[in-house]
Parts: sequence; structure tokens; C-alpha cells
Amino acid sequence: MSRLRLLLATALLAGLIGCASIGPTRVAIDRIDYSGALGESWARQTLLSIVRLRYLDVPVFMDVSSIVASYAIELGGDLSGVGRPSLLDRLSLNGRYSDRPTISYRPLTGRDFVQAMMTPLPPETVLSLIKSGWPTDLVFFSLTAQINGLRNAGVSLRRLHSEDPGFARVVRLLNQLDAARGASFVQSDTEEHGYMLWLRPAQGLPAELTSQIDELRSLLGLDAQASRVPVKFADISSSGDRIALRTRSIMEFLVAASAQVRVPPEDLAAGRVTAGLTAISDQAHQAQSQSRLIVHSGPSAPATPYVAARHRALWYWIDDDDLDSKQTFAFLMLLLTMAETGKDTGAPLLTLPAQ
Repeated sequence: MSRLRLLLATALLAGLIGCASIGPTRVAIDRIDYSGALGESWARQTLLSIVRLRYLDVPVFMDVSSIVASYAIELGGDLSGVGRPSLLDRLSLNGRYSDRPTISYRPLTGRDFVQAMMTPLPPETVLSLIKSGWPTDLVFFSLTAQINGLRNAGVSLRRLHSEDPGFARVVRLLNQLDAARGASFVQSDTEEHGYMLWLRPAQGLPAELTSQIDELRSLLGLDAQASRVPVKFADISSSGDRIALRTRSIMEFLVAASAQVRVPPEDLAAGRVTAGLTAISDQAHQAQSQSRLIVHSGPSAPATPYVAARHRALWYWIDDDDLDSKQTFAFLMLLLTMAETGKDTGAPLLTLPAQ
């Protein structure tokens, strides 16, 4: 029995010592776990900012500036034996494992961040989002205020205004023609123009496609034979050979998204929230130029929401089966990452050791 005890103790110590190097084994686990936690918290913070804007509360953005994961394992033991019949008189083992990550937070403030949030996006940035694969209608409905004088529907903290006739039709035509390779936004080969709208020549095109291109030219006030039209940031084009595109800022997009939060009727009746598009239906969505982002509210969140956050004793969430809202929300989160200046603003203001 003493021999068996000795063998067991030796094997146990050897096993503990063999597991002492925990760093390499934690890389695969920590990388996934921390990235998942950061993504979830960023999504919840974004949703909460949208809801807070609806209540006229100030949204605050907090960035995780650093994560330092610290692990320690300490092992100790003592084996002693004195002659026969006992080979092992005393066995003592001790060990300690600690996991103490230090997480630093930095509020996203300052002139650079505010400017990135409040300044209308350059047309080149907006059109590059289309080139990278985002749907044309989502980009234009979200980030353009008007194109060649045709005004998009607008949402502010205190008022709503409808779109001009023809704006939604222009966006739909751009979407259809891009899919049919009849028109697309392309980068210019000159430094003077960042992007141009390329319209396919009529030779050999189906009659329906030719008709759509002609309709697009007419709605935008372009010359009848215009084929490569430069895009500039402006309100109205003074000629038929260019497109004036006035874009929105990221903050304007956030405010427009907040108008689609379905707040409790009692909060709306009591004047606690701004007027919004709270009664949007699928049919109404098709008739107006707002990106669909339906945020529900209730005393408790569903079991498996896409993202959920709590505000003023209520839960707000986006349904996991609402693909339109999920796409718009993911698009908004991408834009918010673009708002980061990437500049080092000094030491973080808040460092929390998690023990």
C-alpha cells in the first residue's frame, strides 16, 4: 500500500509540474473569449446609444484600450518516508492558480472623435462602402441627404420630413442597374475626381435596361449621352455632367436609427421621448427611405436576441430573425469603428484589475 501511495503521489506531482506552462494553452481560448466579449459589449453599447438618443440622454462611448491577462500557477509538495514497513510517512501537496486580467477603458471624446462623428462623410467613403459589398440602397438611404437636389427623408431629434419624389426611385434604379451591370460607381483614373458614375452605353443592351438608364439620367438631370459622371460633395449640380452628393454624418445616422426604436406608449404620451417612426410596418418601410432598424422594448428581453441592452428599467433589443435590422445595425457598427481616430490620447482614464 505504501508503494502504491508513493507512485500516486509522484504521478500527481509530475502531472501538475507538466501543466505548469499555461501560457501557450491559453492563447487559443483567450483570443476567442476576449474578442467575443469585446464584440458583445460594443454591440450593446451601440444599441444603448441609439435608445439614449431617443430619450434625449447623452450617449457615451467607452473604448477598451488595453487588456493585460496575467496568469500564475504555484505548486509545492513534500514527500518523506522512514524505513520499513512504511515507505511513505508524510505526503503534502499545495498549489495555487490565479487569473488577474487588467482591463483599461478610455472614453471616446475630444475634437478628433467629435469631428469624425459630426462631419458628413466624404462621398469617396460612402461610395467605397458600396464597392466593398454593402447594398446600394442601404448605403444611400443611410448616408446621403440628397443627390442632385433630390432630398432623402430626414429625421432629427425634433422633426421628420418626407423625401422628395424621385429620390427613392433613383436609389432603386442604382441598385437594379448595379446588379444588371448597367451602371456602377467606379474610381476615377484622375486625381481631380475620386469616384464617377459609369453608365453603360446603349449599344446591344436590352430595351428594359436602356429604359432604366435613360430614366436615371432624367431623374438626376444628366445629359442624355452622359456615361462617366464625376461625383462631388455639393447640394445641387449646376450642370448636367456631374452629380452633387450631400452626405450625412455618423451622428445623423444614429439619430435616424433612434427614431425607429419602439418605445413604450406611456413614455411617448408623457413626452419622455422624441417623436419617431414607432409604427413602422413592412409596407410603410417600402414607401420611405429610412434604413430598417427595428428596436423592440419590454420588461424583459427575449431568450436569444441579436443584441439587447437595458435602459430606464426596460429592455431594448433587436430580434435575431430580423435580417434587415441586423444588417443595418452591423453597418452602423462598422461606421462607428471608422469614427475612431486611432490617435494615442495618453494613459487610460480608468483601469480595473479584475480579481
